[in-house]
Amino acid sequence: MKIFLKFLVINDIAGLMLNEKFLDELFNLKGTYDRMILQNIFHDIAHSSVMRLNDGSMSKLYDLMIMVYKQQILSAREPRDIILITLNHLDSIRSLVSIPTIQKNVDSAYFLIIKTFGQ
Repeated sequence: MKIFLKFLVINDIAGLMLNEKFLDELFNLKGTYDRMILQNIFHDIAHSSVMRLNDGSMSKLYDLMIMVYKQQILSAREPRDIILITLNHLDSIRSLVSIPTIQKNVDSAYFLIIKTFGQ
């Protein structure tokens, strides 16, 4: 049962993060998200599945995600590295999801990044 729930959570979260509507909004963004909007997005993603987090755990998850993001940005020696890091993340997500429509969404995100930033 735990293994099933793990795959359910992974598929639900990946399905939300990589759906066409969200990607369109993300790639047509005029500016950057402020902290509150970003926290709300993380909250919606974290609660898109059977997984539930209390406010303290949600705050810790948000802080961890920001810390990891900063570490990866700092590890990039050139802008191209950020794109490669993102594509590596998508490769990992693709290997974890088991629903074909979500796998197609991962592929769409992958090609959207290459099309947008590939030059």
